Amino acid sequence: MILNYIIHLKKIAKKSAGKPTRGELSVNSIKFYLNGVKSFLEFNEIPLPWKKIAKLYPDDVTNSYRSYTKEEIKKLLSVADPRDRCIILLMASSGIRVGAIETLKIKSVKRLDNEIGIVTVYPESKDSVYTALVTPEFLASLDEYIKYRKSQGEKITTESWLIRDKFAMFSGKTNRPIPLSSKSINKQMRFLIRRAGLSFEELQPDHSFRKFFNTALMNSDVAYTFKELLMGHSVNLDNVYYDKNNEKSQQKILLEYMKAVDALTINDEYRLKKKIVEYEEKLKDVPKVEQLESHLANKIIEQEGKRKGNSNITTKV
Repeated sequence: MILNYIIHLKKIAKKSAGKPTRGELSVNSIKFYLNGVKSFLEFNEIPLPWKKIAKLYPDDVTNSYRSYTKEEIKKLLSVADPRDRCIILLMASSGIRVGAIETLKIKSVKRLDNEIGIVTVYPESKDSVYTALVTPEFLASLDEYIKYRKSQGEKITTESWLIRDKFAMFSGKTNRPIPLSSKSINKQMRFLIRRAGLSFEELQPDHSFRKFFNTALMNSDVAYTFKELLMGHSVNLDNVYYDKNNEKSQQKILLEYMKAVDALTINDEYRLKKKIVEYEEKLKDVPKVEQLESHLANKIIEQEGKRKGNSNITTKV
């Protein structure tokens, strides 16, 4: 029965991947259709040779989804409210999976001295937890979003959800927040795509942000291993033997991420801010005007003293 079911699915499935259409099945989805059947049979202790059965699954086909462009993300931000801007910039600057957002709390985000943020993703999971980095632009949007929530009467603590459901000012839901599910975020991104006048054909509403992140890191020459770590991917043996929590390791990951900060920054004002900060850092080693004037005055006095000394020597001779 299982084999016949797989053969049937292969006959009716379309040989392409793309936007899901009601009543249609892609060959990529067949293995997922069998997951429920497998779970049911295993629960009822009915053994089957699943490795052998899996050989009947068709090969996956690539989809036509691409990453967002900066211009498209700008359009989304222009029609988004503080919460949605926060979601967009979180996904774009960290490459975080949409399903991980509902696990994040305020305490999941920490700020470094150089204005970069660290996000602990899947904080409650022993095997899946990893560290993502975010841009100053996202941190600014998060500040705006938290400020908005406080202005609406919500009491924010470190245990508050980072992204929550929408609520009316001082309503019964104000201090009974619910974290956003991946389904809710996907639905909201679809709404924003339509509102911004973007095309659905090549964009996956939330996963295309992850593609944007991956593309930005690759184009910024971020080392492959560190790119994979920042994406939350396994790096095989390095995942076991490379201590990414070591201080030097964290510095290296941060330096690699810094290569891509400009590519991940959507609005020009934050790239300009980054340049100003770098310029101010350089200026710290440059003497101030008062120091230069004092130094010049001392030089004049010193030279005047030498001149008088030479004059007295000439007179005596």
